[in-house]
Amino acid sequence: MNRYLLCGTMLSAFAAASAAAQKAPAETEDSAGLSEIVVTAQKRSENLQDVPIAISAVGGDRVDALHATRLSDLTGVAPNFSVERANGAVYIRGVGGGGRNIGFGGRAGVYLDGVYIGQVASLNQTLLDIDRIEVLRGPQGHLFGRNTVSGAVNIVTRAPSNDFGGEISGGIGNSDYRSVGVQLNMPVVEDKIMAKASFGYERRDGFTRNLFNGDRTIGSLDTQSYRFGVRLKPTERLTIDLSADYMRDFSFRGGPEAISGLTGGGTIDPGAPAPFETNTNTPRFKHAKTGGTSANIDYEIGDHVLTSITAFRDSRLAIQADNDYSSADFIHTLYVDRFSQLSEELRIASPTDGRLRYVAGVFYMDETAKTRRTAFWGVAAGALGLGIPLNSSTPSSARIGTRSIAAFGSIDFDLFDQLTLNLGGRYTHERRKILFNLDGSNSGLVGIAILNNFRDEDTENRFTPSLGVTFKPAETVNIYAKYATGFKSGGWNVDFLNRNQVRDLNGDGRADFAFDTETVKSYEVGLKAEMFDRKLRTNLAAFIADYDNYQINRFYLFPGGITVIQLSNAAKVHTKGVEASIEAAPVRDLKLTFDAAYMDASFRSFPGGGAAGADASGNRLPFSPKWSGSVSAEYGIALPGMDSRLSLFGQYSYRSRTFSGQENLANQRLENRKLVNARITFAHMGSGLEFSLWGVNLTNDLFTVNRAADFLGTRFVERGEPRTYGIEAKYRF
Repeated sequence: MNRYLLCGTMLSAFAAASAAAQKAPAETEDSAGLSEIVVTAQKRSENLQDVPIAISAVGGDRVDALHATRLSDLTGVAPNFSVERANGAVYIRGVGGGGRNIGFGGRAGVYLDGVYIGQVASLNQTLLDIDRIEVLRGPQGHLFGRNTVSGAVNIVTRAPSNDFGGEISGGIGNSDYRSVGVQLNMPVVEDKIMAKASFGYERRDGFTRNLFNGDRTIGSLDTQSYRFGVRLKPTERLTIDLSADYMRDFSFRGGPEAISGLTGGGTIDPGAPAPFETNTNTPRFKHAKTGGTSANIDYEIGDHVLTSITAFRDSRLAIQADNDYSSADFIHTLYVDRFSQLSEELRIASPTDGRLRYVAGVFYMDETAKTRRTAFWGVAAGALGLGIPLNSSTPSSARIGTRSIAAFGSIDFDLFDQLTLNLGGRYTHERRKILFNLDGSNSGLVGIAILNNFRDEDTENRFTPSLGVTFKPAETVNIYAKYATGFKSGGWNVDFLNRNQVRDLNGDGRADFAFDTETVKSYEVGLKAEMFDRKLRTNLAAFIADYDNYQINRFYLFPGGITVIQLSNAAKVHTKGVEASIEAAPVRDLKLTFDAAYMDASFRSFPGGGAAGADASGNRLPFSPKWSGSVSAEYGIALPGMDSRLSLFGQYSYRSRTFSGQENLANQRLENRKLVNARITFAHMGSGLEFSLWGVNLTNDLFTVNRAADFLGTRFVERGEPRTYGIEAKYRF
């Protein structure tokens, strides 16, 4: 499939949609059609159908219907979008990754009320008091900047309002699940000062039992979330939104389970042969604490809006792992990472009703990332004759400072009544510095390197333009074509490096654990149409993207059987695909949704990236299924004479098989997923009471989310969650 065929496929759908839209009557207030969706994808409020971007918006009601309490629970609600529990990274159009260490960021930017929260410890946000979630697919470099080469996710919370009210909820479910939620909206001075506070708590036992001590940590939930907001309106033209949030997450939702012996021999774990069983002597945990504050100021200057977003964010992550996956005291590791970030964005937006519309701004960010990582060698390691002292350790520490300054802008100019030129660009100056210490003196034949106050720095100057045209043949039909670019910053592989990894083997003056900047060029065409009095909404997109210097983690086997994680640049990656999102309201109170995607994401050139150093060119990207999608239905029934309403919701999602590694080996294959979710809600309008039954993965589809090998070659899997279900009660006032 070439880019001309993709473009032709999209353009051929235009005529039918245009004709149907021109025949559709104008919408009336009592229409039973779909409601308008307003998004801020282009730094201003716009109708989703008018935005020349492949974008999906998930409202708070659908978040509740799916019992989605985390961003990762929304995998499947938008074409080619997932949050992989294997590495905590957001994947859009087959491209994601990052997060194992502080030197390797993600490829999809995640934003909370306009504030960048791109570090992995913060990505999987709890969905507390959510208005909507916008998923922007494709590079967003001109408006959102670095590390958005695959797309961006914009989480928008509910703003305080003049209406006093709130809700209290509680729930229970299988595996000792329980939850509590409180939301309160408080007008302090009418039209002048409004406040809002939210609290969420969720806890559940895990699904995997540790035979060593009976613990059920893997698969567990344990979160507390807090969110506060104040809206000040001193004048009609000035709005100040102050917010603060905090999340304490001690969940261990996805964890590895060995399926081989200590060094990869055999096909089962000899200490825990059954699925959902482990046998490890070291307690495993994942503790994350993240939060931030922000001040969002909007000031109307005539017909223009001046916006300032000042924010500070902080996140801490501690992970302890048993790296021998056994009851033997061989090796375990403790990672402690911390990120702190100060950012400021200042922009101005023109009126939206002129022939020329624009947004222009500047951005500043100062980020500090710190890590302390220690490998603890136990008695068993010292007894194997590897030259490792008994009960010794291998410590490491690193600090990376990043300062980013950017100027950006976008212009929409109506060449004719039906044809608009879309231009955008961003110039970014970025400087990164690293201080790295690693003491491998006790690692013996394992061969971990020694670095004493290693220092390096790198400077980046990038211009990321975008160019597009939008054609509007009818009032409710838009067709667009777009060229977009983006970049992902280079960095350093801050990990337990082998001695061979710290040498300048390439002769370029930089240590081999440094990697270069990744870039992308993307081509996209799309069609957006609303028909039949807004009873049918169809959004289609086709894309091609070419990545250069693609950054990827891969396992590399050194002589002597030692496996290390080598973070390097693959030569080239090529992705292409077609996406469809369809919503329909054929009759009153019935809403149908359909999301589907076809994608071909592969390494166009990756010599040495395959098993045993083979050529990986032509292999598929990890975690990039060719086919994926979902279909859902929601139906509301008014119960006569009871002042009550019954709501029924069901969703089926599918994802074809894929691989967890770029080698595309048989033991890296992840089977397809077929998940069924449902919710039944009874709401009594007069009392404000609401009762729900919910179920996730009702057919109990048992699937794996990861297959890989660890430090010593032990093969492991991470399993998806089996069937969960429960009841929830809610009181609205």
